[in-house]
Amino acid sequence: LTLMGHPGNLTNLMSDTASAGRPWLPFASLSSLSEATGLRVISSTGFNADGSTDGEAVLADFSDLVIGLFGSGVEVSSSEDYKFGDNAVTFRVVLSADAAVLRSGSFVYWDDLT
Repeated sequence: LTLMGHPGNLTNLMSDTASAGRPWLPFASLSSLSEATGLRVISSTGFNADGSTDGEAVLADFSDLVIGLFGSGVEVSSSEDYKFGDNAVTFRVVLSADAAVLRSGSFVYWDDLT
């Protein structure tokens, strides 16, 4: 299982476990949280990017996620006109994919952790 969340919210979650009458569960770091729970812990600043929540995280079993690729593969296109005078070229790389979760209980989303 993998636990993913914003670094600040995961840190708050770890400190809250100690202050909520569970002194047996204080964690000094994300690595100690991972070691104690057996979970793979990933912190990502992609969570709460829009500020619409007070803390969010995902607990997931990614072995139940299937990713399928479709289309003609990797499409690379360039523009020689963009900043041509500066000797610069831009590229766009597109890969078409979709994902499906095999068991709905494999992914749990929490909102408003803090």
